[in-house]
Amino acid sequence: MLNLNFSKIFFAFCLATVFSACTKDDNFRPSDCNFLKTGNIWTYDRTENFIHRVFRRQITAEADSVFKITETIVGNAADTVYWFSEGGYLCAYKHGESKTDGRRIYKCNAQVGETWQSPDFLNRGLDIYLVLRNGVEINTFSGVFICSEIRIRHDYDIDVEYTYWSPVYGEVMRTGLVGLELTSTNL
Repeated sequence: MLNLNFSKIFFAFCLATVFSACTKDDNFRPSDCNFLKTGNIWTYDRTENFIHRVFRRQITAEADSVFKITETIVGNAADTVYWFSEGGYLCAYKHGESKTDGRRIYKCNAQVGETWQSPDFLNRGLDIYLVLRNGVEINTFSGVFICSEIRIRHDYDIDVEYTYWSPVYGEVMRTGLVGLELTSTNL
């Protein structure tokens, strides 16, 4: 009798866990950039020319839905960029520019085959984005993430980058001449 009651309680607990998880997923809106919150921090292993360095992004302030991001490579001065969500895109611009200079760097809920373009940050030409796959499992130092794989081709050189974005955690990994791999986050 005790085993039967324990089995019923255990089954009810499992059922409640499954339904609460489904409720949480049903309320998730992938069109939002849910990772945009003041205080969020991402730390990456940054690779360039076979040299590994710590790269950190932190949302330090927000005003009128524009988020101030402090980006630091250990040993270098910090840079400031600004992120905002507009029309389903995550847009970014550099310190000294305005919101109208915003470049589309990610699209929430983008479908496979979808493409967009935006000027690169050094004003050399256009970055052309193409969503290759959704639901890609990416293993990093900080865990496993389900991401969209996006190819970034530049119209001004032959370099091709691949970036992996999670709608919950933001940019998880980037490969190319400069690589990023998420090592920790407070999300």
